Amino acid sequence: MLKTLILAAAVTASALAAQADPLAGYREPTAAIAVSTRGVDLAKPAEVKAFHELLRLKAAHACDSRQPRSLAVIASDRACAREALDRAVAETAAPLLTAYHQGSPIGSTPGRFARR
Repeated sequence: MLKTLILAAAVTASALAAQADPLAGYREPTAAIAVSTRGVDLAKPAEVKAFHELLRLKAAHACDSRQPRSLAVIASDRACAREALDRAVAETAAPLLTAYHQGSPIGSTPGRFARR
């Protein structure tokens, strides 16, 4: 089954959020990146792991606010990426991918680290 996911991420501007918002009705910009499952067998553990890593990297890219780096900006970008990855995994609706994302070991080798 071919499915194209759109990683939509609200890119936060932490510097603006920390101040009083002088712009009434300001909406945070949204980045969208398409990711296709074409050629990915989500029933194979190795492909699930590779696809999860691709989704994680794409989410991080979509959520990079490109703001001057501070702890608040880094935390905001990371939270955005986690939420985007969570949504992308849910939209895929692939049981093995969901299990891997939730930290369950998949495949013949037990997982050492939980994924989040």
